[in-house]
Amino acid sequence: MKTLKIIGLIILGFLLVISLSVFGAALTVDRTVLNPDFLPDQLDRLPVATLLEETIESNSPGLSLDMNDAVVRTVYSLEPRIKTQIRAANAQVYAYLLGRQQDIDLRQVLKDSLLNKEFVASVLTEADVLTLLRQDLRDELAGIIPVGQQQLVTYLDLAMPSLDPWLKEQVDTAAGPVVDYLLGNTAALNITVSLEQMKPTLRASLKEAFLNSPPPELAGATREQVETTFDNYYQEFAAQIPATAVIDQSSLGITASPTWAQSLQDAESVLAEARTIIGYFHTGFIFLVIFILLLVAGIILIYREVRGASRELGIIFLSYGTLEYLMIVIGKYSMNAVINTAEMPETIRNWLPGFAAAVLHPLEIYSIVLAVFGLALIVLSVIYRRRPVQVLPPA
Repeated sequence: MKTLKIIGLIILGFLLVISLSVFGAALTVDRTVLNPDFLPDQLDRLPVATLLEETIESNSPGLSLDMNDAVVRTVYSLEPRIKTQIRAANAQVYAYLLGRQQDIDLRQVLKDSLLNKEFVASVLTEADVLTLLRQDLRDELAGIIPVGQQQLVTYLDLAMPSLDPWLKEQVDTAAGPVVDYLLGNTAALNITVSLEQMKPTLRASLKEAFLNSPPPELAGATREQVETTFDNYYQEFAAQIPATAVIDQSSLGITASPTWAQSLQDAESVLAEARTIIGYFHTGFIFLVIFILLLVAGIILIYREVRGASRELGIIFLSYGTLEYLMIVIGKYSMNAVINTAEMPETIRNWLPGFAAAVLHPLEIYSIVLAVFGLALIVLSVIYRRRPVQVLPPA
């Protein structure tokens, strides 16, 4: 009988250790990968703008220094808002994955977050982004100035900021159609922009700059003569400006919408499969908890007394918890050593240890709780005194 008891305790103890190990891994997954806030929180810790700046410095994308600075300043400015939109999209995706909503439409998710028309328009009209758009328009206009009037280029640089309100209007108008095209809601992108609305503002700004600082060949000329010269210059220049401009997918250099649409459909299929797997995972998680409780109950039933059961369970919990914690400490040290020697941007190097610590944090807390609980059970087994059995006198 004693032999069967020992064999039973060995089998149950072994199964309990394995189950505790599996539960620790499952708990880590549940609190990290399946936690809607985990990835956004870790992204918030990553200074994306700083990482971009380091990447540009080490691998020049071929832009000018001014353009590089403008891109970096734009990302610094937009980073908090972009991360907020990512968090919003992430929340909708996890609501579907965790079974809180029945269906998911990634097109709508993107339209509600990262590709929200108002958000896209606000991004494109950000100060530094607007500077890039203005510079692109300036280069287009400078390219059609007649050869004999290249002095107008200097005044064009001074006049371009006056076109910012008009540029913002065009961005607001184009944002919706561009988003619809990217998401596959429309088969083609074709936006006609009237340039006639721009010309009066451009003419007034050019004229003001021209009159305030006429070219050297007009030194000593009267104001009327300067105005006449400008009118002649501008008339020839304005004749080169088309009445309309067309914005399409080729002019923006964006991927054809069917590719985007198919990618979104594929992503939805992957999410549907992931949702099924997560459902099985949560079911298995519950059964694992029940199995662990049954193993504990089995050990208690074999001993049939508090002291022995407490000692047995205490040793298992304390041993496993302590060993798990030591493995986590060693794992952190090893990962930090690898990170410190690997070639990577300094921003990633500084971010990765915190990310690794966050991934291991649930398992770390779990191991500590088990070790403390096991120690408490061992102490209980030592201090517990079985109540003496009272023998009643014979009647």
